[in-house]
Amino acid sequence: MSTIIVNTNLAELFISHEIAITQDEEFIYPDLPIPIKLKARSVYQEVNSQISSQLDVLVITPDGINIVESFGDFGADLDEAIRRNFQNFSISCFHTLLVAFGYDDQAVIESIDIEEWKIGEKKWTAYIGNISPKSTSELPDISAQTSTFFSAIENGIRSQTLTNNYHWFRGYYMQHNDKIALIEFIIDNNPSTAIDEELYAIPVIPNIKFCSCRIFIFLRLGA
Repeated sequence: MSTIIVNTNLAELFISHEIAITQDEEFIYPDLPIPIKLKARSVYQEVNSQISSQLDVLVITPDGINIVESFGDFGADLDEAIRRNFQNFSISCFHTLLVAFGYDDQAVIESIDIEEWKIGEKKWTAYIGNISPKSTSELPDISAQTSTFFSAIENGIRSQTLTNNYHWFRGYYMQHNDKIALIEFIIDNNPSTAIDEELYAIPVIPNIKFCSCRIFIFLRLGA
């Protein structure tokens, strides 16, 4: 496998939202009300005459907490694979992170869901990204699947003991050949088995070779 730094692509996302940035040799520093720094890399290899690329985006909060989000995809060449990586990142969690760290563009705010959650004795603002499906064919109505998926993720989050100012969660499942073949529930970068049973119970979509769904949720204490 080979690795390439793709901070330029990440910087272009901020610039496209009219967010000023500064950069050094390692990090991008966007001009947001809550200061964060980010960097991005692609780890890639050739697979069956295509390029398989995994995008890793590191976000460091003001109190030094690391958030890592990863996105895999294929392309005819490296540029196409990386473009698809960033498209997945943009759809799944970029807007969620922007709003969570204070970006106040109304169109971006309205592109995600913001809810007040009480977990334990603490009140949290939940910044909920869109559920992003992928498939090798046209998907039918998947509302039953996404509803079950989101309920499992929300239940998993609400069952946690949360102690930091920020917490983040990734949920993922993949259906292949008429069964749930891969599931993932990530809490602050750490895999959890807390909701495995619920994720494996997601209704299977018939006659679809491959599909997947992903969601990113960010919690801020008392925001």
